[in-house]
Amino acid sequence: KPAIAVFYQRVSEPMMTINVTTWINQLIEVCQLVNVFADNATPYPKLSIENVIVAQPHLMILPDENADKPQPVIDWHKWPEIPAVKNNKFIHVDADLLHRFSTRMLSGIEDMCEKIDQHR
Repeated sequence: KPAIAVFYQRVSEPMMTINVTTWINQLIEVCQLVNVFADNATPYPKLSIENVIVAQPHLMILPDENADKPQPVIDWHKWPEIPAVKNNKFIHVDADLLHRFSTRMLSGIEDMCEKIDQHR
């Protein structure tokens, strides 16, 4: 399957993602994705919207997490110069499955890979 350049939005405020050293990055590699922030020096780098615009991801992964304090939602449609936004390539994944290292993450990976394949 062709690799897709992806932005994984770990949290929205402050906006953070992942680099190549994180195990979440290993999960997205299982689905044959290329993390646009893999080379960042920090495992969980803080970003700005401008960083994402420059990175030009073709797919955005937005984890949904059951939390007492929900994360604010970023209205990505304000930035159509991002290929993922222009082509409406967003997927939502279950953070409770993917962000905790347990056997449940296998269900999370399966779900994420299936959703990604729908966008290939």
